Amino acid sequence: MGALAVQAVLIAIEVGAAAEKISATEQQEKATVAALRSRQTEERLAATQKTIARDRQMRSLIGHQIATEAASGFELSSPTFKAITEDDFNKFAEVRSNDALELDIKENQLSADINQTKSAAKAQIFGTVLSTGASIISQQGLFTNIGKSSTTQTAKLATPGALSDFNDSTATAQEQRQSGDGLFDNVGG
Repeated sequence: MGALAVQAVLIAIEVGAAAEKISATEQQEKATVAALRSRQTEERLAATQKTIARDRQMRSLIGHQIATEAASGFELSSPTFKAITEDDFNKFAEVRSNDALELDIKENQLSADINQTKSAAKAQIFGTVLSTGASIISQQGLFTNIGKSSTTQTAKLATPGALSDFNDSTATAQEQRQSGDGLFDNVGG
């Protein structure tokens, strides 16, 4: 198998692995976003149920106050009854407002979590693409250099004085070892 075929196989493997990683990232993002959206729906449902329960509680309380006032002989239009009823309405309205604000905070947090999940997935996909591209470029450079170095070496060996240059460098290295001027002066001593 030639160098070009090996390079093509390595690039195909790299691209396949990157595609698998990107697919897994997208599936994870979809699952996380779906779970967060489901949680948003659950929070809305819980808030609605809480509001309905408070409204029932308020109606029950007002009904109880009406029955108590009527049994006591007070007029339903009396200022005392109106003050008590208005105070109760105000308390329930405040609680309802707080519940709505709490729901808004939860929904905003979940929306921020959804956006953060999507951004993180996009960043991970971008990183995978960038890493794969860099790896392919690196492999291209590796195979290009291998081809050039073997071509360069073949060209050097084909020159007329190449064998004598090789013999001269070998003789110089042997002389250095014998005289002690080489790299191995400190070895073993």
